[in-house]
Amino acid sequence: MSLIIEISDSVLDAMKVPRPERESRVRVDLACALYAGEVLPYGKAAELAEMDKFLFAGELGRRNIPRHYDESCLAEDLSDDHR
Repeated sequence: MSLIIEISDSVLDAMKVPRPERESRVRVDLACALYAGEVLPYGKAAELAEMDKFLFAGELGRRNIPRHYDESCLAEDLSDDHR
């Protein structure tokens, strides 16, 4: 299953982001917001942002979003490393 979000042309045109960067910017902004709100775990937020975990950590740092790290995050990181 996947989710497709339609954004109207008027909203896209109002974005102060160059057209080729819009999809990526929306993905990163959404991933950061969902992670900050504890809706998505770290690994899945990085996946949504289409970034590796190291780059996503840097993005969180630039936005002053603290890492939420507990035992479930550790388990996810360990399972991701062994795929």
